[in-house]
Amino acid sequence: MLTGCDVFICDFHREQSWERWTSTIKHGVSADRERVLTYLRRIADAPTTTAYSEAVNAFKDSSVWKSHRRLQQWFTKTWQREHKVYFFSVVNGESIAKVAMLALKKRVLNMLSV
Repeated sequence: MLTGCDVFICDFHREQSWERWTSTIKHGVSADRERVLTYLRRIADAPTTTAYSEAVNAFKDSSVWKSHRRLQQWFTKTWQREHKVYFFSVVNGESIAKVAMLALKKRVLNMLSV
């Protein structure tokens, strides 16, 4: 592990993780799965820190949150603890994150080929 580095998870894998967790019977939220996913998506799609905080508060005020202790623990320990709100602008149809990742990849490959 690289100390001090941020680890990003793409939207696809984040969503896949949520889908799997909420559909696993032992977690106890499968009956409320769609409601949980709706709240999680609102949180993930928040464009500002204010919107993020409002989405988290709405989730925590919900009946689905209050009735599922395991959901509370999972969200707090796995997702909320690691949250950061990033703003990725778009340049020529590509996100800044993708442009930066491609530039870094090119740089690393150039260093390795020396």
